[in-house]
Amino acid sequence: MKKIIACAIFFTILFPSLPLNENGMFHSPKYFFIKKAAHIADKAMEAAKNTLSKSFSQRITEKDVVIAIEKSLKENGSGEFFAAFSPIVASGKDSSSPNGVPDNDNYNLIEPGEVVVIDIEARYLGFCSEITRTFFIGEPTTEMKKIYSTVLEAQEAAIKKVELFAPVREVDKEARSIVEKNGYGDAFIHATGHGLGMHRYELPIISSKSMGIFLPGEVVAIEPGIYLEGKYGMRIEDDVAVFLHGQEVLTHYPKDLKDVIIKEEQEKAVKMEEASKKSYSPNISWGGYTLLFLLVGIATAILFYIEYRRKRW
Repeated sequence: MKKIIACAIFFTILFPSLPLNENGMFHSPKYFFIKKAAHIADKAMEAAKNTLSKSFSQRITEKDVVIAIEKSLKENGSGEFFAAFSPIVASGKDSSSPNGVPDNDNYNLIEPGEVVVIDIEARYLGFCSEITRTFFIGEPTTEMKKIYSTVLEAQEAAIKKVELFAPVREVDKEARSIVEKNGYGDAFIHATGHGLGMHRYELPIISSKSMGIFLPGEVVAIEPGIYLEGKYGMRIEDDVAVFLHGQEVLTHYPKDLKDVIIKEEQEKAVKMEEASKKSYSPNISWGGYTLLFLLVGIATAILFYIEYRRKRW
């Protein structure tokens, strides 16, 4: 397995783009690993939302959500060879800080009416994907809806600016102009995004000071946010791959306002889904699938060898 990882790193460095798509799209080798990690991250976000939906009738803490995320990550193959960073689950006032991770001994109880920011990193064969969603426990206020719509508009506009050879700073400029137009410029307190690869934060850093351009094979995270000190914050993050012939958003968990409002009736739906899964739930991790294919390959090789020896006799 170490040789596989070493080869992946070697080809990623040696060949920034390889023609591996049937439609003529050029993809870097790391694209495939990050895309798989993004799929794992999407599943973990679904696990987080399902846990949040129980907060209307149960005592659900930020720690409970972290546990659900980490369980999903492990079950779907993240961190088998490289550990991912611990997820951020920040509710209420904690969400007003971009890295609002509470003390491990003081995880907050999640309550109706609160904003919850969830930031997840998944890894596959060492390559990182990140996704962030902001959820509302119950119907959000008018102000909350306005801020969320602003962040979503800024993010979607910024993603459209991620193009081959486009100036990196133009992506930040696009997102920041929308936030400023809606009156929250001072509350957008970090860069719009960053590169992804073997490390969580890589070049390019997408800020107003960036001087570079987007290159083929790069994967970047786009994550504008608005933070009202002492109240709450909101951030939306997705991963975007840059190709010679376009771009692709790799993370797909829903982010429209209607999709991130968690209502009390959703808890019943989650319970029914969990009950149906318990009736038959084969649980094979990606590591398990790898071992299965390896065993099948060995068995096939043995059969070919036996047949070869039989013919010689």
